[in-house]
Amino acid sequence: MNMSFISFVISSCFSLFLLIQSVIFLISFSGYKKVILYSSASLYYVGLIALFNSITSIIGMFIYSEKTPVLFHILKNTTANLSLIFLIFLIRNLLVSLKDMTFVETDDYKEKTKLYLIVFTAINLIFIFSNFIYFIFLSSQLFIYKIISLAFMFFLFTISIFEIIEFKTAITREKGKISEINLLRYKVIFFSSISAILLSTLDIAVTIMDKINYFIKFGSMYAYGVIFLSLSLSLNFIFEYLDVLVRASEMNKKLTELNRQIIDDIRTAQSLQISLLPLDKQKMIQKYIDMEISYMPMQSVGGDYYDFYTLDHSKLLTFLGDASGHGIYAAMIWAILKVEIEELIEEGKFADLGEAFYILNQRLTRILENTYSYATLFASLIDINEKKLSFISAGHIDQLYYDSSEEKLKWLKNKNPIMGTFKNARFSVNNIQLNKEDVLILFSDGIIEGTNPAGEQLGKTNLVEILKKVNMKRTASEILSEILIYLEEFFEGTLQQDDRTLLVIKI
Repeated sequence: MNMSFISFVISSCFSLFLLIQSVIFLISFSGYKKVILYSSASLYYVGLIALFNSITSIIGMFIYSEKTPVLFHILKNTTANLSLIFLIFLIRNLLVSLKDMTFVETDDYKEKTKLYLIVFTAINLIFIFSNFIYFIFLSSQLFIYKIISLAFMFFLFTISIFEIIEFKTAITREKGKISEINLLRYKVIFFSSISAILLSTLDIAVTIMDKINYFIKFGSMYAYGVIFLSLSLSLNFIFEYLDVLVRASEMNKKLTELNRQIIDDIRTAQSLQISLLPLDKQKMIQKYIDMEISYMPMQSVGGDYYDFYTLDHSKLLTFLGDASGHGIYAAMIWAILKVEIEELIEEGKFADLGEAFYILNQRLTRILENTYSYATLFASLIDINEKKLSFISAGHIDQLYYDSSEEKLKWLKNKNPIMGTFKNARFSVNNIQLNKEDVLILFSDGIIEGTNPAGEQLGKTNLVEILKKVNMKRTASEILSEILIYLEEFFEGTLQQDDRTLLVIKI
């Protein structure tokens, strides 16, 4: 039985398996930043080692007799040399990663390692070149080939001793800084690599002594080294893969827990915002004023602000605003706005809308300074007895009202700066006379900026066309319901991109 052939068949199978593993692992986990032993560079080195070991083993299958052409030996030695180069690159890369893992300053070590690898690669290339020179010009001088092989054998032995000393020094210095399991994995890779090099040295020695029958009887030492090395690297791939899966599972658990906490926080914020909505005041005001509101936040909490207050039992003060952003951040601005408005109402400042907005803007600007946040705000003060409407808009979109005397929709236009930007901005107020059966229609920009499946925005024109279809003789609740039906027909269930608030007041 030719054990040389069998040993190389087995080593080629192990090498090809390792090559497939390295390719799969490189594709699957090269972007995964927390791989413990195999960085992207190491994965490339392992793949190249497996590739050249596969080629060497396949060539080695045909080297089992004394009549084997010298060219086969040259090709085998060349691919083995290339495998050796990348094996030393792998060892050094692992030593650097070991130091990085223990937070040791590695810049100086990396520079020395780079120089060492350049010299090592240059010497190997010289041996490869010498083999080709021998084959082309000196193939009849077998003793020259033996001298080259002997020199290379001593070179390998010297490298092995040097790497053993370097690894032992690194392990001693970093002992206790890494886990026992990771230390064991480093040792397995290192000693399997050194064992493969030393077995290659022994293989060269047998070749120099012309003991080819030894290979046929017992198999190739180089092939056994490749099998041992491939098995070691393959097992580490499996451990690395399992480690990645375990840590991915742990990360998923942490993300699930974090997601649960975020959901809990959002629910808390939602509950808080709901408690701040003027639901009780709305029910009380609806007893003597015909009004209805629809509030549809884009997320669990929204940035659209609305509120109602009665002044002197004959005046209704309403607010509709929109804080910048969405979600919890916008809701925080919303809450700040509400607190500041209520303080000004308690101070009696809203008897004059313009002055109240001036003070409100100063306070809000001071709070939102350097946050690049702002809020738009529309306020209307309805004198129920005198049928008079005073309104002011701080950057909010124009609002609408239905003039029952003319049976016509009209815009409430008032231009002032948005809240939270210009600290000393002044605000002007507009006034109109109302009629019985007039309808005030207030809305946020989420209404007119909403889109249908075709991407068409509702806009002011479409909104007016919708309102023209609505029977304004009905109650506020019925008017609001009719508007919402027409809006839904336009949006056709499109996912809303902003909070939507709609308020209807029937005089």
